[in-house]
Amino acid sequence: MDKPIEGYYLESVEGFFFAVKGVIHPPCRIFAILRYAPDEAGERVRKGIRYRRLYEFEEQQALLEKKNPSYLLFDPILGTWVQCVPNELIGKIHSPRLKLEEFRHRELDEVETDVLQLAELLEKESGIWGWDLGVSGSVLLGLHLSDSDIDLVVYGAEPSRKVYATLTRLIEGSVGGLKRLDMEDLRQLYRRRSQERAVSFEMFQKTEHGKVLQGKFRGREYFIRLVKEPWEVNEKYGDKIYSSLGKVKIRGKVKDASEAFFTPCTYKIEEVEVLEGKTAAIPGEIVSFRGRFCEQAKEGEIVLARGKLEKILSNEGKVNYRILLCDSEDFMIPEFPD
Repeated sequence: MDKPIEGYYLESVEGFFFAVKGVIHPPCRIFAILRYAPDEAGERVRKGIRYRRLYEFEEQQALLEKKNPSYLLFDPILGTWVQCVPNELIGKIHSPRLKLEEFRHRELDEVETDVLQLAELLEKESGIWGWDLGVSGSVLLGLHLSDSDIDLVVYGAEPSRKVYATLTRLIEGSVGGLKRLDMEDLRQLYRRRSQERAVSFEMFQKTEHGKVLQGKFRGREYFIRLVKEPWEVNEKYGDKIYSSLGKVKIRGKVKDASEAFFTPCTYKIEEVEVLEGKTAAIPGEIVSFRGRFCEQAKEGEIVLARGKLEKILSNEGKVNYRILLCDSEDFMIPEFPD
């Protein structure tokens, strides 16, 4: 069975579209964030129905509280309120892999054509199989606009590493129509992500300009997520219990960035100094389920980070701590030399 993980979308029985987050889920529901909702004033149209794209977490929460609070739940394992879709409210599962396969066998519009051509370029240059790739976002749902981005997902650790190496090679040589985001592109991205509350634009562009998982393909912006398969993740729902210890700001050294390009991404850290927040706990890693924090720092770099400090209790009784980057005011940036 093609089980929904990161990159998949769920269509609820009411017609809401949720983006699935992560690869670890409880048996009775799927962790997913509301992305599109029916709205007569919406600019996107699918099967004669207008939809509105919901960008802000607070906006998503308010709509769900009003329409159906069943999609909001305090999760005792994660120790926080989450958006999720109970199994009985799933109307349809939208698979990135099946949608991309569909594109190979029908007439496409301009956006869909760009999606397929970038996918086929990566397949050819990386030597991966078609089932390793999928299309996500608005294009997966048929809710895209003429200027929509390309949103691809690579599944599996080994295919992901191959694609990352290929992207690095192609974008550094501006080969195959791939280019880095220019200064104006970065300014627009900075505004779309509401990063003004987190970091300055100067710091933002220093961090973002070298990334290869985002860029332009033949003039159209793309973002590519690299996702491990569930059997490649050494954790099941309930193996660990997470609890929040509040917000902190830290300085630390990245000792392992080998998981930095996956979604979710992980940075192992050492030599940690707590700059803000009263705690004796020292986090050993920085984690995020948001693709924007991929490729954020390299091994050996000193970073500043602000996020939610979490205590992690394993089913074996072992205790660790991590920083979770989860809201618009959280950040992680290298300390660049002057």
